Amino acid sequence: MEPSAGTEEFTSFFREGAIRFLLPTTTIFAATYIVISTSIGIHVSALSFILVSVCGATYGLSLLGFKKFALRLFIGGGFLLVWALNYPILAKPNGFATGGAYLFCLYPITWWMCFAERKSRMAMLAATILALFSIAFAGQPEESLVQVPHGILLLGLVRSLFILAITMGMGHAIEVSIKRYGDRWQNGLAQQKALTLAIQNQKRNLEREANAHQKTLVHLTRSENRYRKLFDNAFDGIVIYDGNKDKPIEINSTFCKVLGYTKEQMFTSGPVQISPAHQADGTLTTEHRVVIKEKLDAGEDLRYPWRHVSRYGAIIDFEIYTFRIPGEDNIRVSVMRDVTVQNRTQLAVEEANRELRTFAHAASHDLKEPLRTMSNFAKLIDRRYADKLDDNGREYIKYINDAASRGTTLVTDLLRFAEVGTDQITTEIVSLNQVAATVKQTVNARLEEEGATLIIDDLPEVIATPTWTQQLLQNLVSNALKFKRDDVIPEVHVFAKAVDSSYEIHVKDNGIGIAEENLAKVFGVFERLNLREKFEGNGIGLALCQRIMKKLGGSIRVESTFGVGTTFILSFPMLSPEPAQANCRKVEA
Repeated sequence: MEPSAGTEEFTSFFREGAIRFLLPTTTIFAATYIVISTSIGIHVSALSFILVSVCGATYGLSLLGFKKFALRLFIGGGFLLVWALNYPILAKPNGFATGGAYLFCLYPITWWMCFAERKSRMAMLAATILALFSIAFAGQPEESLVQVPHGILLLGLVRSLFILAITMGMGHAIEVSIKRYGDRWQNGLAQQKALTLAIQNQKRNLEREANAHQKTLVHLTRSENRYRKLFDNAFDGIVIYDGNKDKPIEINSTFCKVLGYTKEQMFTSGPVQISPAHQADGTLTTEHRVVIKEKLDAGEDLRYPWRHVSRYGAIIDFEIYTFRIPGEDNIRVSVMRDVTVQNRTQLAVEEANRELRTFAHAASHDLKEPLRTMSNFAKLIDRRYADKLDDNGREYIKYINDAASRGTTLVTDLLRFAEVGTDQITTEIVSLNQVAATVKQTVNARLEEEGATLIIDDLPEVIATPTWTQQLLQNLVSNALKFKRDDVIPEVHVFAKAVDSSYEIHVKDNGIGIAEENLAKVFGVFERLNLREKFEGNGIGLALCQRIMKKLGGSIRVESTFGVGTTFILSFPMLSPEPAQANCRKVEA
């Protein structure tokens, strides 16, 4: 059975005490005994010198680190010396056997206290009992000065065993107590270590949390500083307000500067108090505010125009976008952009466009009037004086009629070109299939006259206007029929492709084509790449197409090989993000 940790620690304390106090004390007593015996003339036994020698050797070995071996040598050597001193045959005939027997009790108890191994303890106890029995049953020599009866010696043996039993019982009781104390101490120590470890872990966790909180605080501080800087220096006015109380919580500096109020004045005033009586559309501000608030309370994000009155009485137009902050209790943010200058500019542009259209129509009428007069008189001369005119005269009159007709067409085209840039349009979803069918019906007579073929694939829907898309396709198809090669039957193919987020409408012909150096010129106003005598026109049609596509948010480009044919490509923004929903080819960009 292995000794407990408490017992082992207890015996180690006794070993230290035995080495520090028992060995020196025994050595001193033995040396004193030798000195006193020598001084009074008593013969000193060699065993005394052996005891001193054993004590000295034991102490020396303990200093060298062999403490257990040294104590075993000391206890075992002392035990043998006491036995030798009390054994009748070897001892002096002095009759001290009964008293010396009691000394045997010191060695097993000392061994018990200094060594915790059970086997060694039992061995020492057995050796002590055997030694006592050997002394008792050996008796005394006849020459002994004091004769002790054999029964007395047995009685001394019993007393020695009794003392040994008491001392061993006390030692065992002490060991049991120490074991229990040691177990409790070990449990307490284990609990203390566990508690210390838990405290250390908790401390580390708290330090990590404190560091994390510190980092979070630093990040929050930086974020707050960035937000505050961005909020106060934003280009637009920003107001954060409580939708339940309809009162502002935060107002940035930009909004205050635009209106000329301080933040304190803005906080004490509601949106109606710093607004005119009527809004731009003529409705009462209070009624308009109620309608907007109902939509906002319904959870809508709203974009709407609003007018405020500055501190100096000026009316300022704002475009406001109000939205709710997720996770907040009806906290809203209004971003307010000052569009006063923009609105005034827009009104000025619209007024200028109206004046320009009026001027264009008046100019068109005034320019057409002399052309019509010239044409009418030329026709009148041709009708009344045809028999008096020679061939040259009739040819001159034809030149006059042709010039008047071209002038009228040119004025009409110029008016249409100008109107594209100034008209306010409303776009809608337009089916290009329907537009293409109308165009085909319009040019049908020309197709039959030329024997031409017009192939139209399924086309998608786009955001545009029906009038402009018809004008686009009709111009491009008419050009394809006009610029045909001699002795080649015209073929025009209209189809669509989906490329990225756009629909491309291709109008492809097999006509004369365009030289590469002239591709950049085809969309210029009055740009004619061919002789008027061979191909009619005034060079405005493609420029008009380009202007229409820009107004619709698209583009037009041309691909051509001279002598082979030309393809004009109209690019419209895609109506649906899924190309498969449209009736067109899908190609990789």
